[in-house]
Amino acid sequence: MAVRLQLKLGAVTEQDRLPDSPDTVVVVETLVFDMASNGLVWASVTETTNPKELQAFISDLARGTIKEMQKQGLAKAQKK
Repeated sequence: MAVRLQLKLGAVTEQDRLPDSPDTVVVVETLVFDMASNGLVWASVTETTNPKELQAFISDLARGTIKEMQKQGLAKAQKK
């Protein structure tokens, strides 16, 4: 099955943040579509507050997404 992965990242820029909002909240929506039918196969929404390092957050998100898709039988475990 050929799939298309779509990620939506939402964040409020520093200049748009309200003065009484000290936290940075990052919300990511992940959508996986079947290319043959263009139907949605899997979706998730994750949220984190005050991520310290963007690269670490993205790596953790990718690992967690793959692990959950494998758990649900939508992705195969990679052979080592």
